Amino acid sequence: MVHDYTQHGDPLIQQFVHKMLERIATPFYVMMQRWIYEGELEDPRTEFFIAHNPFAVEEDSWQKEYYIREEMLPIFIGKPLARKVGQMPLKYGDIAELEGPIDAAYVGTSQRLLYLLVTKFKLLDHLKAIKRYILLGQGDFIQHLMEALGPNLSQPANTLFRHNLTGTLETALRSSNAQFDDPDVLRRLDVRLLEFTSGDSGWDVFSLDYHINSPINTILTPKVMNEYLKMFNFLWRVKRVEYALSSAWRRQTTSARAIRPILELVPELHQCRIVCSEMIHFLYQLQYYILFEVLECSWDELLKAIDNNATDLDSLIQAHAKYLSDITSKGLLAPSPELNMMPRLQDLLGTILNYKIAQDNLYNYALAEIERRDRLAQTADRRTRLGQWGLTDQDETLDRIPDEQFEELVPSLLRTLNKYSVQFKRELSDLLITLSAAGDSDLRFLSFRLDFNEFYMGSLKGATTSSKKSTATAPPPSTAP
Repeated sequence: MVHDYTQHGDPLIQQFVHKMLERIATPFYVMMQRWIYEGELEDPRTEFFIAHNPFAVEEDSWQKEYYIREEMLPIFIGKPLARKVGQMPLKYGDIAELEGPIDAAYVGTSQRLLYLLVTKFKLLDHLKAIKRYILLGQGDFIQHLMEALGPNLSQPANTLFRHNLTGTLETALRSSNAQFDDPDVLRRLDVRLLEFTSGDSGWDVFSLDYHINSPINTILTPKVMNEYLKMFNFLWRVKRVEYALSSAWRRQTTSARAIRPILELVPELHQCRIVCSEMIHFLYQLQYYILFEVLECSWDELLKAIDNNATDLDSLIQAHAKYLSDITSKGLLAPSPELNMMPRLQDLLGTILNYKIAQDNLYNYALAEIERRDRLAQTADRRTRLGQWGLTDQDETLDRIPDEQFEELVPSLLRTLNKYSVQFKRELSDLLITLSAAGDSDLRFLSFRLDFNEFYMGSLKGATTSSKKSTATAPPPSTAP
């Protein structure tokens, strides 16, 4: 109210008002000086434009512990300047020179803060560790961990114990190049077991965790770490499916010679290898897209933003928030709430796992059948060498029982395999259609990588064309006389 009279037309009144404001503003500048240089808010009568939030938690101290009360801002201090709250004990008459010193103090303080975060508190080292371990960038470590944990995680979730998994984690660290990492980083890496429900396996509840403390938790808040955990869970599921398919492929390779005598299954087992190859191609291209085109490119942009544009802690937080947003939206195939492809992708991964289980059932039966036939042949050979009949009527009767089971069980197993094979191709075709129509060029290029020869989309177009032709050539319905 007093400031309004500084523009009064009477010079005497202007001079009087200026002197009055110098006296009035002196306590204000004292509070500002105390706040800037000592970081203490001395405002017993709540007159300052910065206020303390007593309910802010430690992790949000930078953004929520102190806030600007816009209604208490002096008319001669704008919002941008209020953010930088100056230095130097200026009086009201120095308003014209207020912004320069404030900017200088703000820049100096911010640069010092960033320097401490990067050097003393190793912010970039922690971000790199999260990228290597939580985002599965350390390939040899992840491979060792997957192979060591695979048998345990296949058990029901309620049979797992965290201390056992922690020991396996330490073994995987020592068995890979991760052993040469900073000991402080390795101490922060831990195992977390998520809440489970009935029917969950260890794969569904296992997670890696990375412990963060102050002041790094100003940037890597619990909310941010939950986003990283969400990304880990998805990447871990992809790795789990890859691990399952790799074991299926090994079994196909090692069992091929043994199962060859079952001529009835040769074409079906060949088809299993073809479908597995399609699934492996899908997984490899998906992982390439996530690990390189999303994570590595986003990481490079983050480093450039930190080196070139991070002038204060707020800009650093914004750069990291953009990095996290990019990897979660692109990596989880959810560029917008309206275009969220994650449910489709999860269904597709589930279909691959179901196909692997169905294939295991077929191979289990085939190997058991080979073992039965070998045992029968060995018995006949032994009897022949003793001068007896190789096969008796009783043997032939018992031999017919497995043949009848073969005629009943194998078609059921093959129908299950065919169901999941068709389901995989249908779900992948639907995903490709959505990817090719996405506005993001990276997602469209992923569609091209997954179907570079139009094997899926071409089949879909051919089926659509055939359907239209059959509809066009169909005779008109007859009319009743």
